[in-house]
Amino acid sequence: MGSHNRVPLFINRYSLSQRTAIGVQTLRLLGPHPDWLHFHWWTSSLTQPDPRSVLFENSVLGRFSFLHGPKLVRFCELVGISSWTGSDLRPSLAKRLTARYSERVSSAYVAPLGESDATRCLELTNLVGVPFVLHLWDVLDGDVASGALRELVDRAERVFCVSQPLLDDVLRIRGNAELLSFSRDASQATAQPREQGPIKVVMHGNVFSYAEGLDDLDQAITMLERKGVQVEVSFLGSPRILRVAKTTLKKRVNVRGFLPTQRELDDELSSAHVGFLPGPKLDPGFDLRSRYSIPSRILDYMAVNLPIVGVVHEASATGGFVRKLGLHPAATCSGPEQVADWLLRLSCPDLWAEQSDKSRQAFDLLQRQESPAQKLKRTLDKIA
Repeated sequence: MGSHNRVPLFINRYSLSQRTAIGVQTLRLLGPHPDWLHFHWWTSSLTQPDPRSVLFENSVLGRFSFLHGPKLVRFCELVGISSWTGSDLRPSLAKRLTARYSERVSSAYVAPLGESDATRCLELTNLVGVPFVLHLWDVLDGDVASGALRELVDRAERVFCVSQPLLDDVLRIRGNAELLSFSRDASQATAQPREQGPIKVVMHGNVFSYAEGLDDLDQAITMLERKGVQVEVSFLGSPRILRVAKTTLKKRVNVRGFLPTQRELDDELSSAHVGFLPGPKLDPGFDLRSRYSIPSRILDYMAVNLPIVGVVHEASATGGFVRKLGLHPAATCSGPEQVADWLLRLSCPDLWAEQSDKSRQAFDLLQRQESPAQKLKRTLDKIA
């Protein structure tokens, strides 16, 4: 097969599903490429939506998140159910992979979310044997200065990071890393101020990682109810996400379920008055999500001009991001009192319009940057 038929390979944990933020963003990054391959080991469905997206794991193990705990994973590897033993692909699979793909791939895009992902990303890139670009969305376990993450940082042709603190840590190791953020299309739907009735607060995305912030919202609503102010909370996403969240907010929430298209999501978001960000709230000194993460759902709020209220830690990566975009201080409340105060203020149309405008300007600011997908395509083409 000639090199002109080779395609870029995308490697990360998740399947190409709209159900995960990384799935959504990976689909966007694939967009400009006429053809591609994708390797992953977790999936949101038992069927593969696209034959070019290859699951390197037993489909049942890949599908059910309760099977992803370290002890269960070890057990499945030991008894030979898993496609992996630690960071190594089973020899028969590894052989098949090399035979089938080493002539097909031009360059690779590798996006681990931590050290355990990084070990698998290394194994897969070594088997395919092509130059690769590293994109760090997050480091949920491990450290970029050591282990498999460090090896990826050292060996990558280019390193991209989603957040500034992550970039700062990578720049200590190698000089030419840069930011590559998430993106989304503009929305047709636009939020409107509250005329009468309850204040409608909406949440969407992975909220179970931020139980502290959900509890803060619960307490804020209780405070407002004492003043006779009604607040309604809805969650857009799978009911399971909220079920597993350890929070007192659960009994208040109207769960709307997963919305499969951007249009449906935007319509639902724009019927609310406030988008709520439950975190990262913990001290980035010890919490890795706070140190490096930026929840991409913030873009969905901004796209429909929703004012954003959140309990984001000032010193977190998200804190720096919202400050740069002019969304502070409403997004960086320190606890329930401030959340209650902002919700009350946003029930008044004038102040609402002012905050809605800030969201719109923040979205416009991000839209003016070069498309991450185009920038990545240029880089992958260049290193091929």
